[in-house]
Amino acid sequence: MKTSADTYRNIVSNKLFFSGVAIIGILLSHLIRVDKEHSIWTIFYPGFVGVDIFLFFGGYGLCRSLESNPLKLFYQHRIKRIYPIMVLFTLISYLIACYLQHHDFTVYDIVCNLTTLNFWDIGGFRFEWYLSFILYLYLLFPLLYRIVQRWGSISIICSFLLLFCFLFFYPDGWFYQCAFSRIPIFLFGILCYQ
Repeated sequence: MKTSADTYRNIVSNKLFFSGVAIIGILLSHLIRVDKEHSIWTIFYPGFVGVDIFLFFGGYGLCRSLESNPLKLFYQHRIKRIYPIMVLFTLISYLIACYLQHHDFTVYDIVCNLTTLNFWDIGGFRFEWYLSFILYLYLLFPLLYRIVQRWGSISIICSFLLLFCFLFFYPDGWFYQCAFSRIPIFLFGILCYQ
């Protein structure tokens, strides 16, 4: 008889397939303009589902990295994987925006983007807000891992309750809504690992 742990392991063993589906969904979402505001299928928007798949596997995979590395090495690995991409993407985006859209950027704007302050609407522009959010998840991961380890499914339920409170009291701010609504799926990936 298969247990739920066996099912999760089977899903993770097919990570390459699910990652491919996620990439296709995200690419389609960015290439094809979809009217998300007037569609009953908004929650099934392929980009959203693709991001959720990556965050589920991210939460799951980070558990293994945290358990097999000291905390300092864990952080070094995370920063080496995401920060160079963030720097490259930021610089290319600024060059394109300066050349095509004739924006004038300051060093302050670039520093705000490279330090993730732009995520909190401090200087810069938010075209790489998702990378900033991922850095925050990496930074908070050991704490999130311990919370899920201690509280299990209750931690995911609490994250949904906090999310609904946030959305109720702060209905504006698409970036924050999009980012914070992904935390429960990230926590679910951690839960499935344990």
